[in-house]
Amino acid sequence: MCRRLDEWLFEPGVFFALDATNRRVPGVPVASLEQGHDLIAQGGAVASIVGRLRADFAAVDVDVAGVPGEAITDAIASWCDRVGVWHVVRPSGGAPGRHHVIIRAATCRDGLEELIAQLRASWRASATMIDLRSALRPLSAPHRLGGWVPPYRADEALTGLASVGESIGLTSHGVAAAEASHTGSARGKKKRAWTPAAPRTPRRTYARRALPPGWQTYLATGRKPAWSKAHSPTTDTSRSTYELMCTAAMVRAGMSHEEAWHAIETAHPDAMTRSRTSWQRWVRAVWNIAVKSDDDFAPVPRVEGPILHATQEARDRLRSLAWTLEMRERVSVLAVATVLLHRMERESSLRVPCPERDLVLDTGIRSRTTIRAVLRRLHGVLGTLHTDSYDFAQRATSSFEFEIPAASGVVRDIAPPSLHIPLAPTLPGELPPAAWLVLASLDSRVGLSVEDAALKAQLCPAPGEVSGWTRRQVLRHLAHLQAHGLAQVSASGEWTRPQTLPTLEAASVEQQVVRERIALERLVFRERASAWVLARRASIAACQERAQRWWAGLDVGERTLRVQRLSGEFSSLSVWRQQQRKRVWEERNLRRGVELAQRHAAWLNAQDRREFERRREERRVWFANLAQPLRQAYATSWEEHRWRYGYPTLVDEPR
Repeated sequence: MCRRLDEWLFEPGVFFALDATNRRVPGVPVASLEQGHDLIAQGGAVASIVGRLRADFAAVDVDVAGVPGEAITDAIASWCDRVGVWHVVRPSGGAPGRHHVIIRAATCRDGLEELIAQLRASWRASATMIDLRSALRPLSAPHRLGGWVPPYRADEALTGLASVGESIGLTSHGVAAAEASHTGSARGKKKRAWTPAAPRTPRRTYARRALPPGWQTYLATGRKPAWSKAHSPTTDTSRSTYELMCTAAMVRAGMSHEEAWHAIETAHPDAMTRSRTSWQRWVRAVWNIAVKSDDDFAPVPRVEGPILHATQEARDRLRSLAWTLEMRERVSVLAVATVLLHRMERESSLRVPCPERDLVLDTGIRSRTTIRAVLRRLHGVLGTLHTDSYDFAQRATSSFEFEIPAASGVVRDIAPPSLHIPLAPTLPGELPPAAWLVLASLDSRVGLSVEDAALKAQLCPAPGEVSGWTRRQVLRHLAHLQAHGLAQVSASGEWTRPQTLPTLEAASVEQQVVRERIALERLVFRERASAWVLARRASIAACQERAQRWWAGLDVGERTLRVQRLSGEFSSLSVWRQQQRKRVWEERNLRRGVELAQRHAAWLNAQDRREFERRREERRVWFANLAQPLRQAYATSWEEHRWRYGYPTLVDEPR
């Protein structure tokens, strides 16, 4: 009951830890009342906590021992009774006679101050002996030198809760529940208004696919699928369990709640019998639970060894680069690079797409200009930014790609990650990129001090240098994470993150605004080209038409000489250079809308058969005279080129 009183008397999230010497414990913020009690229970430096009362309340600290303290406290309580204001009295601990009197002083603060002045004068007490304050130890917190001190006159305090609750913005249901839990009377309870449950939307996006065969059979025949744990005596094998498992399979199959309900309604009479009786019950007790379980599911990442070694070497290069940058640029570079490296680990690939708009959503950096500058900064240092992978003809499905080199071959003992870094859509919208880097630096297995977290997140001016300003900023970020359940601190000031991070019920307002803006930008970009893009396309088409007219105006001899010269220059290139040159030509043709396979078939049909046979024989002799490694290199390059651009493999066709 004391904790319930504290939740309504004190401002939420405004607490700090106190040690046995009555000093504030540095580096240990307290985000909530519950976290404060957890710190006290650890038995470390935290002996108690102090909070701030709400604006409508004030506390009188009577620090006078013995009979005078009892008399002063009784005088304050009697005055509260005369003026009709709510109050609660509790011994403050330390010595008999010392008390705390918490008063609802919203309408009588002037009179309370006059009373305190009169008591100080009559008892010849100083301002510290009879003190009016707004910061106080909560009722449920122990004294710093002793055990928990119970509140005095708790019955009277609870009796006045209902009248006080509505005036300070507390819910009438919460007040009534508090009274009922204390008095045990059913009359104090109020029925909550019943509201229909809204179907939750899964946070993960699954591609639509068929249900597993076992659940298809269950919906078609009512026969339950085999389950390895069904014979365990501790396993719940009731109908509700199977219906929840079937609904969870529907979620993972990419079905919406409408599709899932339609499948339930049209299923066999012996299947989903309890769920079919009530749509609202199924949504509230089955569908929403299955969706929440899927949202909270955080599998332990399994990263392949070569990928993990390559990303670890890339992180070493990233740390060296980050120390050379100014703090503002450093935060952006670290955020974008960390997202790219974790994407490579998730997808088990050293080359991943890096659309600017996706990085805006994943990192929380609102500016695409900043994202673009960061990608250019990472090019050549962390890895390679491939701009040739973007296809103008397929703008909706292509983008730039980022690639890091494979590991150097030096095998190191690298501990696997405990969990992947959460992306911005799963975090509070007001979380800045610097706080996200602090979250990425925390581990669920090993605690870090504020200084270690600052060094690991690279938010300090230089390696090994943690200034006072840096410490305060990192501590502010840690307290922000702690308030959202993303970080936790021990009584010794070491920070960790929980094994399972909390998930948001829905996207925050800030994230929803960014999502809508990105969706609109993509819609405009894919469906309608700007005036500049249209003018650029017209200019390119005019240049191509002019080049074709120029080539057609040359005589046959001039064209033959030019073809021979260009063919000789191409043949003198290395195998790798030839492959790169052909790839540039093919990508340019694709951007122009050329169908490569159709053009190749038309060229092949237009060949003179005798000239075709002559060139084929020349190429066969040339290929046979090459060294074996060079022949292998040419064959590999040709096959890779055919596979990439969809050319048919014809044995008799000249290359």
